[in-house]
Amino acid sequence: MTTDNQGTGAGTPDAAGVSGPVSQEPQAPLSGEMVPRSRLDGLMSSSQKREAQAQREAEQARQELAEVRAQVEQLRYVQTMFAQTQFADLPPEDRLQARLDAVENQLAQERARATNAEQERRRKERAETIREQEVQRFIDQGIPRDALDDSSPDSLKWSARAYQIEQRSLQAEKLAKEAAETASRGVESAVQRTRTELGATRVATGTSGSTPPGELEEINQRLRSGRRRLGSGDTLALLQRREEIQQQQSS
Repeated sequence: MTTDNQGTGAGTPDAAGVSGPVSQEPQAPLSGEMVPRSRLDGLMSSSQKREAQAQREAEQARQELAEVRAQVEQLRYVQTMFAQTQFADLPPEDRLQARLDAVENQLAQERARATNAEQERRRKERAETIREQEVQRFIDQGIPRDALDDSSPDSLKWSARAYQIEQRSLQAEKLAKEAAETASRGVESAVQRTRTELGATRVATGTSGSTPPGELEEINQRLRSGRRRLGSGDTLALLQRREEIQQQQSS
């Protein structure tokens, strides 16, 4: 007498006749399953992303086409049943022609849907190609990739323009700072040069320890007659020297 162990959960005997639980091996992903997009973004290069995007869109188009075909088959059945009752009084040949017309009309609609889906897919591919070309064009102009917003064509253009304006502003600030530093050094140099000239004049006249006669009047004359021709450093030095003389005279 044998015992049937099916349905007991004890498993099936192996090749050696020893029964045990059936091992559950990890199943490989089905061919139709998609890898998570976050993982793809981390692993794929730009060209691989485009290829994956095209594959996803093609798969979606195939699914949509399969759904349309299923609906067509269902509609054919309904139309057939309807035609059998609607054209029951017609001769057999007219009844058949009516059914053929209905099927051809449905097939034409199916072809139109498939054509529209293909056109939409190609339109998206063209838009993606144009977007990447625009991004590369701005990158070639020296704009960093992370400064570009490619969510839409307008966003891409405005983000590139904003970066360029910001860089021009920073460059203008840098040039203004350099110009101010250069002007400051020029003024200091002119002041030092004028002071040296005044000192040489005092030494030549033998009055290096005191104010030479007529120096104040000479300074006033130079300021009145040559202010427009003097540099800002020369003018500042003369004004400072005049103030020193006036302080000496008042003390």
